[in-house]
Amino acid sequence: MVVFGGRELATGRDANDVWEYDLRWNASAGIYDGMWTRLHEGGTGGGAKPRGRSGASACALRGNLYVFGGYGGGVGDFDDLWVFNRAAGRWSAISPVGGTRPPRRSGAATTTPHGEQGAACLVFGGNGMNDVWEFNIDTNAWSLVRDNTATTSAGGATLAPRVVVVASTLLAAAFAM
Repeated sequence: MVVFGGRELATGRDANDVWEYDLRWNASAGIYDGMWTRLHEGGTGGGAKPRGRSGASACALRGNLYVFGGYGGGVGDFDDLWVFNRAAGRWSAISPVGGTRPPRRSGAATTTPHGEQGAACLVFGGNGMNDVWEFNIDTNAWSLVRDNTATTSAGGATLAPRVVVVASTLLAAAFAM
């Protein structure tokens, strides 16, 4: 599992670092345990990276981490899209073709309908949002999949073949795609 950003409880600061959790079976103890590792970012020369934020959406595709939106203290919601190349330890801002993109948002759920080797990342809802967007990494373009779904801040999602199940503090819903 790879995690980007979030709000640091001790300081209230919005973080912009990347961590990986490696879950392992501990046979001698009979439990799963694991270890957090901060991933190296920026290579030897540093480089651009997303501003600190919480409530960002993320999905893993073809070994890379794609991060969209989120909330940054003093800025509000973001509508930017970044990719973290895990092998190179580098961030790159993505400028989608066509100019179409989802509105600014935080608290959205994401899923990859064709698995990690696919080309699509779906972004569902978010704080005050009621739509589903797809970003295709092969075409570098956003498209609106569905509008006027149930409004929710989606804290989690899972995908079965052509069905997205979303749960939040306000709603649990399933949508056929």
